[in-house]
Amino acid sequence: MSSRSSLTQLIRRRKQNKFMGNVYFAEIQKFPKTIGIIVIFITWAAFVFISFFVNDYGQIFAVNAVSFILFGIIFPVFYFSLKLATEVREDGVYIKLFPIHFSFRKAVFPEEIKRYMIKIYNPLKEYGGWGIRFGKNGRAYNAKGNEGILFELKDGKNILIGTQKPQEFSAAVNKMLNE
Repeated sequence: MSSRSSLTQLIRRRKQNKFMGNVYFAEIQKFPKTIGIIVIFITWAAFVFISFFVNDYGQIFAVNAVSFILFGIIFPVFYFSLKLATEVREDGVYIKLFPIHFSFRKAVFPEEIKRYMIKIYNPLKEYGGWGIRFGKNGRAYNAKGNEGILFELKDGKNILIGTQKPQEFSAAVNKMLNE
C-alpha cells in the first residue's frame, strides 16, 4: 500500500471520529520487517532442532507446539501489523500505535510545550528500542529510524516522537503553536 493511500485512509478514519479541526501533518510509519523475519527464522530453526534432536517427544512436543504458535504465527502477525500514526492537529499532537491503540491519543497539548526541536537520537541507547518506550531521557514513540521531534514540556518531562519527515513535522508543530 502506498503512503498516499495510507494517508487517505487515515484522513477518512479521522473524519469518522468526528474531529472537524485542521490537521497540519499526518504520517504513518511501519516497523522494519527485518526484526520480524529474524524472529520467524529463529522460531523455525528452534522448532526443527527440537523436533529432530530431542528424544523425549511427549512433553517437548507440547512446549514446542505452543512456542511455535506463539512466536512463529501470533508474534509475526502482530509485528507485521504494527503501525505508528502521528497527527499534528490544531489542538495537539496525536499518536496511535495500531493494533495496541485503536484510536488516536493525545501525546502533547500545545500549552504543555516549553520548546521542541528536531533530534537525531540512538533508539537503542537512549530509549531501549522502538515502539512506546520509557528511557532515561523520557518517553518515546518511534517505529524506525533515528530522527524525531523532542518536546520538552513545562513540567520537566520529555517526549520524543519519531518521524521520517522531521522538517514537515516541525513546521506543523510551529503552525499549531502559532495559531
